Amino acid sequence: MTSKKLNILFLPAWYPNRSDAMFGLFVKNHALSILPHCNVSVIYVQACNNNKETYEIETNDNEGIYEIIIYFRKSNIPFLGALINIYRTLFSYKRAWKLLIEKRYKPDINHVHILTRAGVIAFILNLFYKIPYVITEHWSRYYSFNNTYKGFLRKLITKNVVKKAAAMSTVSNSLKKAMNDAGLQNDNWSIIPNSIDTSLFIPSKAELKSDTIRIFHISCFEDKSKNVSGIIRAFATAIESNNNMELVMVGIGQDYNKAINLTEELHLKDKVEFTGELSPKEVIQKIDTCNFQVLFSNYETFSIVIAESLSAGKPVIATNAGAIPEVLPKEYGIFVEPKDEEGLSEAILKMAKTHSNYNSDAMRRYAINNYDKIKVGNLILEFYSEAQNRINSN
Repeated sequence: MTSKKLNILFLPAWYPNRSDAMFGLFVKNHALSILPHCNVSVIYVQACNNNKETYEIETNDNEGIYEIIIYFRKSNIPFLGALINIYRTLFSYKRAWKLLIEKRYKPDINHVHILTRAGVIAFILNLFYKIPYVITEHWSRYYSFNNTYKGFLRKLITKNVVKKAAAMSTVSNSLKKAMNDAGLQNDNWSIIPNSIDTSLFIPSKAELKSDTIRIFHISCFEDKSKNVSGIIRAFATAIESNNNMELVMVGIGQDYNKAINLTEELHLKDKVEFTGELSPKEVIQKIDTCNFQVLFSNYETFSIVIAESLSAGKPVIATNAGAIPEVLPKEYGIFVEPKDEEGLSEAILKMAKTHSNYNSDAMRRYAINNYDKIKVGNLILEFYSEAQNRINSN
């Protein structure tokens, strides 16, 4: 890399916004990880049903990242609505690009996060302005069992956008294989994990005051992927054998109320705490009061909450699914099979007895060596360097 700072534009399909501060937070974390070495801007466009104006523009200098966020009013007119929304999407990107050039700079590299729409924008910018683009994919839709990556036109466009990228990356080998199996190929492919702030997620030095075993789960409360209902049912079975346990459910999402209702149906109201959405500092405060984490996902392309748990010195029960075995070494937790609620219940009872046997210092060292934002930031810088070398050699 040269000593001159690269000008990088992030083009994410998911990004924290006024309606959801956690949406695509891992993309922002990638931006923060390269911030000491690059000038970073973000253009994010979102369709909204509750806009007062057709287009509403926010510009922020957020922790050193220059953000341009445009919300456009989503059209629900039958038949014509889809075309109107395509036009408003493209117009929003055009306005944001003009604003970026006026206020900041022309990017050296455009960095797409999550295909396909943002990739099309980068492809267009490459055609008109000769700006190379790279891609980082996080989305689980390419797994065959997920069955959401479909449609001839979508597949054709995605295939060409990926092929023409100066470099391609995924957050795990598991996701790379799923994309390759779906026919998506690029000659310059890297694995770059998501990053965490290991200075925030640190082992607590204070002893837990209660003898009660406290288990935590952090997610977006979406049953299809996270199987939150399965966790609650397995916990209900486990406390029949050990009533000295509590479950702390951190987060919020589409199946949040469903989870609360299931807890009430199973008469677990006094055993399960729902915290709602918390800030990162509040999350670590809650983790400090717990003994271990449980994750019962049907699939994962990564798992930031596992990396954060290890950084905080807490062992994890998780499923042997997707990229989870890449993120969680077997010596730092217990694996169960997806949807195996009986197996999860047994694992909870086992971990309740053995959680103190895990080496919290070793878990933290592993997290720092693999997922710390400085480590990941260096991987992204190498990724950019490889992309530039590929461009210069052509």
